[in-house]
Amino acid sequence: MDNPLLSIITPTYNRASVLERCIKSVLIQRSDDYEHVIIDDGSTDDTATVINEYKEVSNKIVSVNYKDNRGVNYARNRGIENATGTFLLFLDSDDRLKEGALKIAIDKIRENPNVSHFVFKVSDRSSDSTLPASGTFFTYRQWLERKISGDFTHVVKTSVMKKYKFFEEFSGYESLNMLRVYRETSPQLFVDQVVCDRTRNNQDSLSSRIQVEINKDKKILYKYHLKYLKLYAKDLFKHKQYKCLFKNLLKCMYYLLISKKGT
Repeated sequence: MDNPLLSIITPTYNRASVLERCIKSVLIQRSDDYEHVIIDDGSTDDTATVINEYKEVSNKIVSVNYKDNRGVNYARNRGIENATGTFLLFLDSDDRLKEGALKIAIDKIRENPNVSHFVFKVSDRSSDSTLPASGTFFTYRQWLERKISGDFTHVVKTSVMKKYKFFEEFSGYESLNMLRVYRETSPQLFVDQVVCDRTRNNQDSLSSRIQVEINKDKKILYKYHLKYLKLYAKDLFKHKQYKCLFKNLLKCMYYLLISKKGT
């Protein structure tokens, strides 16, 4: 059996209540050229039961289960490692694909064989007037200078993501890694179509959990800014982004001092 064109990767942890909705949104798509890789990152609720029930319904679902919870970046990386598709798309377990989303994504991939990274709108940016026209190409420099920012649905060549995995020492902060991806895949094709319905009001959302971690240990922010500078300081200097470079350097020093005071 040939490998699918697209791997959909869903990391999940104790989201049995919404995971079924996510899986169904994939199964109803008008395309067969995909696999749905679900990573159960140590769930203690009925997540495993939900996954197994749908694996009996569809051979498109591939699951990997871990006993211990190790964080979303760990789960994303295991999804990347298990993906067999040419391209991949990350779909959070509390989100849903829009009807016809896979056809839109797969059609764009086939129409643009030289593009290795596609950027689609998400539901909460459907009326964002700051975004450019469909068919616009984004560049690494625009991401680096924050002329392009915010959330999107990314469809990226799997080979690139296997090369640039997420940093597992952080819970979240995916942009820290994605800048490397933007640099590798530049330019990215922007498609002015919504392919994902997002949910962002959960009390246990990733952003809420990150804030809890930061409140407990400011050293996380120091480590983040230090990593950012190691990865991108040369590029910031090259593109004369001195203000951004200096700002991150100051933040790095500030959070180092704060973390030391807390010890």
